Amino acid sequence: MSRFAIGVDLGGTKVEACLVDETRKILARKRRPSEPGLGRERVVQNILGLIAETAGAVRYEAVGLGTPGTYHAQDDIMYGAPHTPLYEKPGLVSLLRSRLQVPLIVENDANCLALAEFFAQCFGKHS
Repeated sequence: MSRFAIGVDLGGTKVEACLVDETRKILARKRRPSEPGLGRERVVQNILGLIAETAGAVRYEAVGLGTPGTYHAQDDIMYGAPHTPLYEKPGLVSLLRSRLQVPLIVENDANCLALAEFFAQCFGKHS
């Protein structure tokens, strides 16, 4: 039986999601505006809608979120996202986490890119 996860790239103007299997093969990729100017609730709705659309009927086990800043769990704030002030206010990640039915892992997007390159170089590239 295959296992699946969703990777989400949160940006200042867009949010993109990919459905991947345990071999890191991308099975689906979708994108939509993030709309931070419309508030935290809208951003969370956009992320959740995009996750559902990307997953389709596939049951995924976890979500990884790449962020433009560094998430500090104690403060529930993303530090270092100066172009998107909403992301530097407390509550965005905890709100998203509370609405997901699976674990959420949050990491800086540059670190996510470095990890992706590592896996691609060490284990071969997947689509």
